[in-house]
Amino acid sequence: MVGEEGANHSPSDTPDVVWVLDPLDGTANFAGGLPLFAVSIGVLHRYRPVAGAMFVSVSHRGRPGVYHARLGGGAFFEDERLLLPESVGAGRVNLSGSIWWRPYRAWARKAKDYQLQMRSLGCMVLEMALAAAGVLTCAVFSRPRAWDVAAGVLLVQEASGVVLTHAPGKGDWHSMSEFEVSKELQGKPVEALREWCSPLLIGHRDIVLPMASAFHERTFGFLRLPWLSGRR
Repeated sequence: MVGEEGANHSPSDTPDVVWVLDPLDGTANFAGGLPLFAVSIGVLHRYRPVAGAMFVSVSHRGRPGVYHARLGGGAFFEDERLLLPESVGAGRVNLSGSIWWRPYRAWARKAKDYQLQMRSLGCMVLEMALAAAGVLTCAVFSRPRAWDVAAGVLLVQEASGVVLTHAPGKGDWHSMSEFEVSKELQGKPVEALREWCSPLLIGHRDIVLPMASAFHERTFGFLRLPWLSGRR
């Protein structure tokens, strides 16, 4: 097991299966009374996501519930199958002032092209769930940890979404099939996942793929910035 809080646990030095847990994502929201938080459990087999479940305080249906997925078995919110539409409708443009910091300018220009609004919910797990549900059309996370995204990566992919990563030494953005770790830590999955941190770009392929060209590695020192279409 690997979790954000508490010690790691492994019955062996090289377990094939690792449970990756985040007992409370959106801690600041929860502590401040903002009802946007989530719990995430992801299961990895040799670094590849194979199952995941996320309890969220509010869903795309306006109520608490559990999003879940398994490899090859689809993505669901409770009993509802999640499948992103073939095309994305345009939303109104509402650009936040924060994007006028220099690294955000390229993103802002792309956002105008696709008429995207920007939102940050302060809960990465919830943002990934909403991307799988088609509410967030695209989201970028600059420095996620494994427990933030272990369940969400599979959920988005099983909903027919795209997950791109930009691991050091791998060149440009590429599709994420597993959690990439250094050769030195390949045989130590618990330690490797504890150290994992890599940018992610997720959402509908019609937006994610063009947006990838506007994101450069030098911009990743900033906090994540999800993008929201006109749906509310």
